[in-house]
Amino acid sequence: MKQDRINQQQYARMLYVYEGREIAEIAETLGLARSTVYAWAQNEDWKAEREGKTISPAALAAEFKRSMLVILNRAREEKRALDGKESDALAKLSKARESVMRESNYMGIAFDVLDKFQRFLRDHSPELLTVPLNNAIGDFLKQTLSRL
Repeated sequence: MKQDRINQQQYARMLYVYEGREIAEIAETLGLARSTVYAWAQNEDWKAEREGKTISPAALAAEFKRSMLVILNRAREEKRALDGKESDALAKLSKARESVMRESNYMGIAFDVLDKFQRFLRDHSPELLTVPLNNAIGDFLKQTLSRL
């Protein structure tokens, strides 16, 4: 039972810190009291952790795009072709942007599916929310969060 609570706490933290969800929504999603999720957030300072995330994947991708546009616009304004250094920078920025967007999309889909699956089980077959399943979910979250 304690492991089940730890996995819920990890999942709640992920929803708050990485997805920007609010305490009330997380409590409802996990079928917990708001006070429980609030206490977890306070005890582990989730707010500071959320604020400490300097840039989200979407913001990072947007920054890569802005940097690419600066390079392109500079050459356009100067009415010249891109030089080798600029072309190389564009290629690297483009590749980095694609990678961030692909990873961000994967993470969003994975967490959304996991969230919907847990809601489905809670609403239709709560007896299936067993300790081994919750352990597997916890392992998934640990592995996924370690890649963020």
